[in-house]
Amino acid sequence: MSVTTVKTALATIQSSVLGLKAYAEGPASLSHTPALVNFTGPAQYDYSQSDAIEVTRRYLMRLYLREVGQGIDGEAERLAEPWFEAVVNCFSARRRLGNTQFVKTSRLLSDSGLQVGLYAGQEYLMIEFVLEVTEWAEVSYVE
Repeated sequence: MSVTTVKTALATIQSSVLGLKAYAEGPASLSHTPALVNFTGPAQYDYSQSDAIEVTRRYLMRLYLREVGQGIDGEAERLAEPWFEAVVNCFSARRRLGNTQFVKTSRLLSDSGLQVGLYAGQEYLMIEFVLEVTEWAEVSYVE
C-alpha cells in the first residue's frame, strides 16, 4: 500500500484513457489545460483482520479546464459537460486501477460540478472528482 503508487496509477489512467495532462503530484504551475492534478485526502483504517489493515482513502482529482475569463459566454459549461461522463466511465471500468498492487477496489463518490478554484494563485474553472480507494496494508509490528 502506498499513496504514491495509487496517485501514479491515477495519473497514468488519466493520461492514457482520458488523454489529459495528469499529475500524480502538483506542479508549481499549470502550463497546459485541461489538466488533472491528484491530491491525497483523508483515510479510515480497519484493523479487523489479524495480519493486514484495510485502508480506505479518498483522492481528490481536480480537473482544471481553463483560466477564468477566457473564451465566450457559455463556452466553459460546454467545455465541462463531456468530462462528467468521461471520468465516470473511465473509473467505473477500472475498479482496481489497472490491477495496481494491494488495491482491493475503488469507486467514484462525487463531483463538485463546475466551479472556480485556485491553483498557484491563478483562478481556473474546474471540476473536483472524489475517488475512494480501498487497499490492503501488511501489519509491521514494532515492539
